[in-house]
Amino acid sequence: MSLRIERDDHRKEVIEVKQIEIQSQSILSKRMTRGLAGQTGMATLMVTLILLIVSTLSALAVSRSAFFERKITGSDVRNKEVYAAAIAGLEYGTKWLEGHEEVWDIGTTGGTATPDALANTDQGADAYAHTITYTLLSDLDAAPTVIEVSSLATAVGDSQVQKTVKMIVLQSALLTRSIIDGPPLLVENCIPSGANIVGGTPNLVPATPTSAAIGTTAGDTSCLDEGHFDVFPDENLTNGTQLDPIVKTSTENDVGLWASVFGSLLESDIISMSIADPARVIYVDGNYANDGYYTGYTGSTWHDDVGSDHQTDGKYDDQVILYFDSSSNCPTINGGTVIHGLVYFETEGCTSNGWGGGTVYGTVAISGDLNKFNSNATLIDRDLDTFDDRNGFLMVISSVPGSWVDF
Repeated sequence: MSLRIERDDHRKEVIEVKQIEIQSQSILSKRMTRGLAGQTGMATLMVTLILLIVSTLSALAVSRSAFFERKITGSDVRNKEVYAAAIAGLEYGTKWLEGHEEVWDIGTTGGTATPDALANTDQGADAYAHTITYTLLSDLDAAPTVIEVSSLATAVGDSQVQKTVKMIVLQSALLTRSIIDGPPLLVENCIPSGANIVGGTPNLVPATPTSAAIGTTAGDTSCLDEGHFDVFPDENLTNGTQLDPIVKTSTENDVGLWASVFGSLLESDIISMSIADPARVIYVDGNYANDGYYTGYTGSTWHDDVGSDHQTDGKYDDQVILYFDSSSNCPTINGGTVIHGLVYFETEGCTSNGWGGGTVYGTVAISGDLNKFNSNATLIDRDLDTFDDRNGFLMVISSVPGSWVDF
């Protein structure tokens, strides 16, 4: 009996121990579960923070990139604008040289000048002020004159935004010095023996020559038939003393009639000038029509007075250039017509210059040979001082290839 009771007590103790173990395992299991759950929440929080940081950095990077893109775009726009403004100033400065008499600080190499001010150029982002400067790279009286044209554009709202462009140009005068002070008759080649210079008394009147000034040295006599012209020392044709004829004694450094008269200009330059000012440069070709100033050309004859003495005011603006293109052949200057200036015949070997008593105060330039110059033409020496300056359309500007600089 006593033994059974002890066994029962032992069984109860075993059962209680097991229950305690079960409870302990249950409590441990719950604690472990709670620990794992806490660790999972912490990991989630860390991942979330990392993603937030990454997102924030990405947004900042995108914002910074957009800022720099806008900055680059704005800078590019302003660079293009200031570059365009600088080019506009260069074009203005170059064109201004063609239409104005510039005043130089010094007329020798290194001298500078500026044109009339150019108004600010308004663009989309800003307005740009212009600084245009001319610098002589040769003496002012050089032919042609070499000039550097510099154009600086500066943003009005930001002086740090600047652009400078430069170009070297050649400035050429309409007539060369050799023709401005030239003789009354300029023949490129010869006035040959046997030429039809008969049937009248054409006269050449130098300015104020003396016998010694004209010279008596024999030259190529085949170029001038001495029986054709009477040469007088002044304009007093009735009392003048006949002197030896003027002859060309050398062909050294012969550059041709065109270069002697017009230098480095092209015929297209003459045409452009005639369009710009038809009262002073009269370009006559086979299609010449009344341009509002003259009705003098009829297809074979010029019979309109043009120009005026440079000492007086006349119908036209002082001396003129009357240019006969080859397509007009060699028009005659008919009786009574008076021309002040240069008469240039492009056709070589004219055979139809049977002038009927016309008078030219200035110079007549004949291409090739002078084969016919009969009747009563009178050529009186006058310096073409209307063209002896640096003003207006008389100046032609041409750029030097490869001289463009921008920085």
